Amino acid sequence: MLAMPQPVQSAEISLGAGGVSMSSEYRGVSAQAYPMPLVSWDDEHFYVKGLGAGLYLWKSDACKLSGGLEYLPAHFRPHDSDNAAMKRLDKRYSSMLAFAAWEYSSKDWGSLRIKVAADVLDNSGGFLADISYSKQVEFGPVVLTPAAGVRWTSSEYNDYYYGVSTGESQKSGLTAYEADGGFSPFANVRIDVALSPHWGLYAIASAMLLSEEIRDSSMGDEDVRLGIGGGISYTF
Repeated sequence: MLAMPQPVQSAEISLGAGGVSMSSEYRGVSAQAYPMPLVSWDDEHFYVKGLGAGLYLWKSDACKLSGGLEYLPAHFRPHDSDNAAMKRLDKRYSSMLAFAAWEYSSKDWGSLRIKVAADVLDNSGGFLADISYSKQVEFGPVVLTPAAGVRWTSSEYNDYYYGVSTGESQKSGLTAYEADGGFSPFANVRIDVALSPHWGLYAIASAMLLSEEIRDSSMGDEDVRLGIGGGISYTF
């Protein structure tokens, strides 16, 4: 959500570099910063945006239906936590998602996007679904894009990343926990600044209120996940 470049016109390519800092909901884990190379390609049939790539299955002037693969960076590494109990838990690994997405865009009304995804590496064996709305507002060379939506994560996903098994509970002393599926509302705002016909800057801030199923986990310490990022890009 933080690193995705703005969509570009057909056959345009954007390259750049940026970074993102994300707070962690896990107990004893501090906010972490990551460098983020930016690659964006969008033509009639194929696109690369942020952490994913896909094919357009159907397109019209207002609607797009696509499918593809996307890297899921969610993870937990016990050594990242300064909490003694959390250090005794098992790792939770990042994964790869297969997704299908539908988007309706109107210059007057904004964009509505629905995406469903499944963990194809079977780390969690879970599913995710997002629905979001965004609207661009232009101020000369500056484009402001606020967005809001909600994410559903399945019980398999939540239990993998936030559940505590009986064995882990015995090792760590944390309360055993089995998670169900839940809904997490989110909002973000992005600012793009055109420095020239080719060079541009962007900044984005986001917040997600984690679902009750995530907040109730004995691994958790925060109700809201916050993020901030930015970068520079060159469009050919």
